[in-house]
Amino acid sequence: MGYSANQVKIIQEGGFSVDSGEAFKGVTNNKFFGCRTISDNTKPIQIFDETTDEHGDQVGRIQIDKTSSIELLIESMENIVFHPAYHKDKNRSRAKLIIPSKYDYEIDFLLTDLNNITRKDIQDMEKIISDPRQRPRKEYNHPPDSVMSLIYGIVALKVKDQTKWHWVSG
Repeated sequence: MGYSANQVKIIQEGGFSVDSGEAFKGVTNNKFFGCRTISDNTKPIQIFDETTDEHGDQVGRIQIDKTSSIELLIESMENIVFHPAYHKDKNRSRAKLIIPSKYDYEIDFLLTDLNNITRKDIQDMEKIISDPRQRPRKEYNHPPDSVMSLIYGIVALKVKDQTKWHWVSG
């Protein structure tokens, strides 16, 4: 089904605990929706307020191009910001994306996962494609879930002004 459609619906509408059978409320589709990765670099971000899913339900979601979204994450890690009181003093600049932790071992898994982002080999694609009208393109393999979580957060902040959904961001 992709994009964890079952989990999205349960988070939105609520359900029953697997352990106790106790009912729990959902957070509604105004506060939570799905994001699906696709391979279409001509449309890096598409917003669907309500689209019929495979069961005939109306579900709002975002579709993002996987390669473009990984590039967005890499760009976020390369960007720096300056403290407003010290206008562009390079000694006072910080990375725009900061992953807070008291101890390095608390985020080791994330650093390992970020280092496991891999690109599909373009050389192999050139051998496969025999039609001169087609060109190989840069494409990443699917990253680990922890990296996708970072990407989803960055995308959410990027589209917050383009949707009817309300966001909390600083």
